[in-house]
Amino acid sequence: MAADSRVLWRCRRGIRELDMVFARFLDLHYDALSPPDSATFDQLLLENDLDIYDWMLGRLPPPARYTALLALMQPQNPS
Repeated sequence: MAADSRVLWRCRRGIRELDMVFARFLDLHYDALSPPDSATFDQLLLENDLDIYDWMLGRLPPPARYTALLALMQPQNPS
C-alpha cells in the first residue's frame, strides 16, 4: 500500500527533524504496514509535533499504541 498524497501531505510537519523521520519511514516501512498499523499511523499523524518529537527522543514515554511504529522510526545503528 503506497502512501497517497494525503499521507504525504500529513507527514510534512513543523519540525524539520520530523519531516526527515517521516520521509524515511514512508520510504522504508509504510508499504509493509497492515491495515490496523496504517490506521495507527494515521492517528499518530494527528498528534502534536512536539509530543511526537519528545516520544522519539525518549523524553516522554509514548502511548502504548504508538510504541511499535516509533520503534520503526528510530535510526538503525550499523553493527
